[in-house]
Amino acid sequence: MLRNNKFSRIVLTLLVVVMLAAPFAASAGSRGTAWGLMIVWPHSSRAYTLNVNGFAVTVPSGALPNGGIIIERVTVKGNGEFSVEFYPDYRFSEDVIMDFRSAETVYYHSDSGLIAIPTYDLDNNGEVGEFFSEHFSRYSGWY
Repeated sequence: MLRNNKFSRIVLTLLVVVMLAAPFAASAGSRGTAWGLMIVWPHSSRAYTLNVNGFAVTVPSGALPNGGIIIERVTVKGNGEFSVEFYPDYRFSEDVIMDFRSAETVYYHSDSGLIAIPTYDLDNNGEVGEFFSEHFSRYSGWY
């Protein structure tokens, strides 16, 4: 069954890549890099959340109807500067919620430069840091 299922082959390939890459990233120096991986199953009726060192993405039911793998890489410096990258590149059917701790502004890294994105208190915890997104990319800022 696994040989004929394209989704299973993609998931297994990405798992192997992440398992091989993560030890090297973790030992890359004092920058504090961490990785996370999550599988969203096709046609799932529940939300999925991946949280790496307090930086999270929540994929609601229906946002990724065919399922897929989500990879998150977080790098934090001692001064609170962070970089968060999400893979692979997805365009979601519904917006996902991205949580960047208490960062008031997050910078989206586009081909034309950095684009400032204000954050809000979408989870009602009394702190800003969240915004809705329709796609994955690289973000940075300070918390």
